[in-house]
Amino acid sequence: MHRLLPLPKPRTLISWRCSSGTGRSGGKGKRVSAETLHVCARITSLGRRQAWEKALGMLLQMRREGLELDTAIYNSLLGACSRGKQWQMALHLHSQMSEWDLEPNVISYGSTISALQRSMLWERAVLMLRSMAMTGVKPNLITYNAAMSACGMSQEWELALYLAATEMGLQHIEPDVITYNAILTGSAEAAAWESALALLAHMPMISIRPNLTTHNAVVGSCEKAQQWQQALALLGLMPSAWVQPSVDTFNAAMTSCERSTQWIEALLLLSNLACSRLQPDVVTYNATLRSLTRASRWEMTLSSLSDWMKRGLRPDRVMLTTCISACERAKMWTQALALLCWLRGLGIKPDNVTYSSVVSACEKGKQWTRALAFLSEMLGDRVHPGVVAFSSAVSACQRAFEWEWTLSVMENMGSVRVDPNVITFSAAISACAKGMQWEQAVGLWSSMQRSQAAPNQVAYNSLISALEKGGKWEEALAFLELARASWPLDVITYNSAISACEKGAQWAAALD
Repeated sequence: MHRLLPLPKPRTLISWRCSSGTGRSGGKGKRVSAETLHVCARITSLGRRQAWEKALGMLLQMRREGLELDTAIYNSLLGACSRGKQWQMALHLHSQMSEWDLEPNVISYGSTISALQRSMLWERAVLMLRSMAMTGVKPNLITYNAAMSACGMSQEWELALYLAATEMGLQHIEPDVITYNAILTGSAEAAAWESALALLAHMPMISIRPNLTTHNAVVGSCEKAQQWQQALALLGLMPSAWVQPSVDTFNAAMTSCERSTQWIEALLLLSNLACSRLQPDVVTYNATLRSLTRASRWEMTLSSLSDWMKRGLRPDRVMLTTCISACERAKMWTQALALLCWLRGLGIKPDNVTYSSVVSACEKGKQWTRALAFLSEMLGDRVHPGVVAFSSAVSACQRAFEWEWTLSVMENMGSVRVDPNVITFSAAISACAKGMQWEQAVGLWSSMQRSQAAPNQVAYNSLISALEKGGKWEEALAFLELARASWPLDVITYNSAISACEKGAQWAAALD
């Protein structure tokens, strides 16, 4: 019997243990007529074409004509519902079988569990698996794999491992590669890369050969956990395991490199992909551009996109937005605006991420009027601005000493129901401090206290600076004490407080 790895502690509300009655594994052994076989073949054909409604119509017509229905016909209908992701109808048909004195067999349960699996309803799938023991139907490998796949797709990979290592063993059912893939798919989503590597290493020991799906799941687990070295090592070992990597394998490894700012490795993977005679897709290109953007290689980002376009690539919104973000990081606001015009010229509508990057580029380029113009343009294009766009606009006004415009932007945030965060409040308070508007700064501080935004050191420094400029030395010292209780104070904080005391002729407080 195959044995899996030691089990993790279960983490689910469902009772995992059940009786292991042998029960029946099928129907009563009744011979299926030729007419029934013909009907089943037609229903199966409709199911493969995702035409489950027509298949159901055949069942209704048979009832109206008084024709005899049997388990085989219902099983074909359950299969059609499974392929069409109609889990409610599958459950209805399954429960209806008993009303017609038909006993569901292992195929009936397998199709119903598969319908639940396709809809990622892992709890219902496991409960359906449990109900088999109560009706005396013995689960088989297919039913277990379907239930485990439902668990894996919902990140309940530990439950899938439990089913494989314990319950399948009690039923004397040996796992196969699909069993392992179901567990590994869940571990990939949960970023459980160490467990995934252990399972992969265990498979050859029990004569189960990992396939492409197996390796993609393990590489994906490493990618989610930002283990780029492990992802690259697995990719390099795949040919020796007689498994040819796919574009998805390369994409997962490239995304891992992108998240770890390994832009050189990402470019090497792109080159290796071409040598493998595989065609890069949109995910490949976007992962490469993001790698270069994260590494602040804006020139290489733009040149790479240009080279790909010469080879026939038509860029999409994500690619161009990534390039705009690269220019924004490099404070190249003119290039960012040129890319926006290019994007529009291709007939692509900017989204919230695109506009936010443009507004931020204008803010970093000290183009506060352009930042406000693009913020207004977002509303005109019915693109709902997020807190990132508003915060960038507020920071742009703060840099330009435009405190009145800063407050205007803050008011607009309320009108479109966007809550400011600590970055927004800090920039707005700083703008009021620069404009010597201490009362406005205190009002903003009060608003921040009422919101869910927790003050940071920048916010404290800005408020103390505003009070210092307004000659409010007592208030400045009070906030200094609050800041001291929350943050290690820096030179800026102390200088502002000392200056406030100096203006108030409070030299003793300043010395304290």
